[in-house]
Amino acid sequence: MTVVLWGIAKVIGLVLLVLLLLIVAALLIVLFVPVRYRAEISADGAVRGQVRATWLLHLVSFRLLYDRELTLSLRVLAFRLMGGEEKRKRKRKRRQRRESPGGRERPAEREEKAAKESPVKESERLSEKSPPGSVAEPEPAPPKPPPPEPESASESRRAPAAHGTKTEETDGETKAKGIAGKIWLMLWKLGKRIAGIFRAVRAFPARLRRLKARILAAFRRLRGRIKELKNKKDRIWEFLSKEENRKTLLLIKRQVFAVIRHILPRKVKGEFRFGFDDPSVTGQVLMAVSPFYGCYARSLTLTPVFEEKVLVGNVSLKGRIRVATLLVIVIRLCMDRNFRRLARKWLR
Repeated sequence: MTVVLWGIAKVIGLVLLVLLLLIVAALLIVLFVPVRYRAEISADGAVRGQVRATWLLHLVSFRLLYDRELTLSLRVLAFRLMGGEEKRKRKRKRRQRRESPGGRERPAEREEKAAKESPVKESERLSEKSPPGSVAEPEPAPPKPPPPEPESASESRRAPAAHGTKTEETDGETKAKGIAGKIWLMLWKLGKRIAGIFRAVRAFPARLRRLKARILAAFRRLRGRIKELKNKKDRIWEFLSKEENRKTLLLIKRQVFAVIRHILPRKVKGEFRFGFDDPSVTGQVLMAVSPFYGCYARSLTLTPVFEEKVLVGNVSLKGRIRVATLLVIVIRLCMDRNFRRLARKWLR
């Protein structure tokens, strides 16, 4: 009985040992197998580019493609988890074209064939309707009605010439009314303007009081802001005056630069000519990339153009990111006691 129990315990121990070894191997693979990425960017008036990232012999692959449209693709173990809509649409269109009657013909061939068959069918249809020996004549167009006569002309014809004196009298009355109306309108507008001036003069003290209140409120806000900035400056100065805080900040700076150096691409190759309408923008872009240009001066050529707007060139870069390296950097930070204290204080 003890032999059997010993054998069962031995088998269970072996199984647990195998599982433990598999877990350790998986952790080592995750930590030390890097994620490799590759990017290609080209520009000839329009910018095109793609970014690929793979892990563990393309077991996991990610692709980002930009060519007037942005497309994403993610595969795990040859199974597509993201993207592929355009390929599926193309396959569906091909399948529908094959299943449709005459779908194997190209669209241009179908249009040409339809254009050839249409006049023949039309002539057959006309020949069936018309009796033999007769020629189909076009139907006469209906006569167009005469254009309507303008009302002013018809009224002028109807009005007799004998009423000329009456029209002259009415014209004189309307002129007199028009002059009086204009004078009255001018007087009304003048009175309205005078009333508006009186109202503005009456409301001027209230506006002055409101303006004074706004200026005082703005001054109080400005004074409060200056006081708040002064308090912040005092707190920062107090923080930096401690030796341990300065050491912690120096440690954080070193680790941040280590992360940047690790993530940046190892190989860069290509050339670019760029320029904008405003030469100052070109100078700003050149100033922004200048801190990193020293790393790739031998393999990457940047040519600024200050006279015209241009963007031509191609660039390819490769790099890798290892989880173990990032984990070591995090452990270095967490081992600092002052950093842990500050992190707990900031996360509250």
